[in-house]
Amino acid sequence: MKIDFNFAPDTRVTLAANGQTESVDLWSRAHKLLQGHAGRINVYDQALSAPSSGSAVARGDGKTTLNLLDVRDAGDVALSMQADRKAVVRAQRQQKRGHPSGEGYWLPVDGSNRFVCEPGQRHRKIYVSLSSSALTRATIAAHATAAGTATTEAQVTGAWLLARPQYGGTPQMAIHQDVLALYRAAVVADNQPCRSDHYFLERGHDYSGFDWGGLMGEDELHPMVIAAWGAGAAPVVRLANNFLASPYCVFRDVQTNREKLRQWYTFCHAYDHVDIGLAMELSNNWLVTVRETTILRAWYDAPLSVSSDGKWVANGNHLPGIYAGTEGIVIDSCLIDHAGWADGYDHNGSATMPQPVTMFSHAIYLSEGSLDVTIRDNLLSRASSCGVQLRAGVHLEGNLFVDNNLQAAVNSFAGTAQFNNMLDNVAFSAGYKRVAYSEGAVDWGYDVNGPLSAMKGNVIAHRANPDDPAEVAAKPGTNWLYGVSTSAKLADDTQSWKWSSQNRGVEGIPAATLDQTTIQRFAGTLAGQASRTIAEFVADTAAAPSIGDVVRQGVRWTKSRFGRPVPARTTPADLVFLPDPDLDGFRWDNRYNWSTGDLPGAHAADTVDLAGNFVRFGLANAGIAALKSGGGTLDVASGRLTAGALTDALEARIRQAGQLWIGGAAHPLAVRATAGRLALTGKAAALDLHAGGQAQVLLGP
Repeated sequence: MKIDFNFAPDTRVTLAANGQTESVDLWSRAHKLLQGHAGRINVYDQALSAPSSGSAVARGDGKTTLNLLDVRDAGDVALSMQADRKAVVRAQRQQKRGHPSGEGYWLPVDGSNRFVCEPGQRHRKIYVSLSSSALTRATIAAHATAAGTATTEAQVTGAWLLARPQYGGTPQMAIHQDVLALYRAAVVADNQPCRSDHYFLERGHDYSGFDWGGLMGEDELHPMVIAAWGAGAAPVVRLANNFLASPYCVFRDVQTNREKLRQWYTFCHAYDHVDIGLAMELSNNWLVTVRETTILRAWYDAPLSVSSDGKWVANGNHLPGIYAGTEGIVIDSCLIDHAGWADGYDHNGSATMPQPVTMFSHAIYLSEGSLDVTIRDNLLSRASSCGVQLRAGVHLEGNLFVDNNLQAAVNSFAGTAQFNNMLDNVAFSAGYKRVAYSEGAVDWGYDVNGPLSAMKGNVIAHRANPDDPAEVAAKPGTNWLYGVSTSAKLADDTQSWKWSSQNRGVEGIPAATLDQTTIQRFAGTLAGQASRTIAEFVADTAAAPSIGDVVRQGVRWTKSRFGRPVPARTTPADLVFLPDPDLDGFRWDNRYNWSTGDLPGAHAADTVDLAGNFVRFGLANAGIAALKSGGGTLDVASGRLTAGALTDALEARIRQAGQLWIGGAAHPLAVRATAGRLALTGKAAALDLHAGGQAQVLLGP
């Protein structure tokens, strides 16, 4: 209905009729006033269209998704509701940087669960050894002379080696570390192009004397690799570089020495199946991934600073397993145990005894500068203080928190960073590690704080092992009802059992089932025993082929016994993208955004419908039979998505380490690729392609 009025500027009028209320607010038309949030996905029961900002998508359930992800400021968004009616969404801006983006460095994985690092245009394999049979400058010169080309030792330079790939090209021709230094000097010389060389270090040797600084790979898909060959213990490397630390590089199947790993000012950088000798410091980086990595000895053997009365200085000897101030960091399928303290410490902190616990040491500590953070599928256990201590928002998914003094401190207070999204995590056992000073929490659960923080599918149980009466007596109580901080949450359905004096979300589940759902009993199921200690579980997990597989199994086992199983599908399905407004609402790798509650690609015959939404594919690899856009946009930022066919027109962006492989495109396909790869293995009926930067395009068949 049309209403004419002449109110003073900024006058707000409410109209009521037949029990319904409408507002008039700067418009000369009655409208429905709705509340919303800038920088987020919003979902409304009404059918809405034609927004003045953002985009609106009709959902299959009759609702409307209003995408305001790119709206940076608070304000009003006008929409059409139906003929001659308007709606206004009054959008508040709660976090300046929105959600953790789902961007990170992720590649396809092979049958051994390692990143696939492809050779680029400038590539060779280089085998290195410190054994007595490793080729030196003298033996290389003698070999070349015997082959018919008189060569002196002085002639064996880096440039000479660069032109002769046979030296170091096989394990039988492995070169000595000193010869590798010559090669490195030639590669990093001025005006030399970057190379995607794969360096293989013979196991059983310590290469801490070699400087990897200055080396870098070609691009996201063609990184430099530092890996291992042979039998025995992983080769030892030293990684301490405070400027431009090996961009486009993957460290794989190595261990670091008993010195803090420092890698600063780098990008597109990964640690894949690495054993960290002390701890990691990753500062001022972009797109760094740590996966299937162990940090088991993150304590100092001697104090760095001692107080005047002979004690460890708490805030001078603190040591997180991982400390980072990095954008686009991914910590996936790692095991970080015992961070910041050593067995046998003195309760009063004597410096003559091992390092005591302190409130300043955590398994993972990410500073305010850490944005676009994804932490998933990790076992974070027995930390001096927090399993995670986070300052600027996070996507925290599917982790096992065990026996930490504070399981998870997830904070983003100021509104200048990003939202906290916490989903499908499981916590057992309050740490209760005590010390006379700088102790901090000893029995806290999930301390989650910040505007519109969301918690879905999380479980916290058994502050003490119910099968151990002595432990129950030693851990008398915990903070907060249910083990979750009391600050306001956008969503929180956390289930709690015997963490505090009150339980939550477990109605109808037999108490006996919940009492037997302990980390000790789960560890026992893996070992074929009734129970295992936490220390034994940590050791078992460290020795397992995949840390992530153990963690995912533990989360599924727990959630199933708590009556909310994670779907485990073995048959094909038609998956529709239904953005979850409580969480990010745009990430492909978030199961809560999908109609089936699990991710596409569980079966090769899965089909996907983006249903008109903006969807970011990243931190995943998936193969599906068919992809339907429905007018949406696909943003491929990392990982590899393979679709057998397109069933309608698609608009896609490919960047960073993203790969999009399409079998057949009988419908229009518009792609803008600035990095990564587009591969069309079948015919494309109507291709609108812009490829630039470091993008690679493969056109088939």
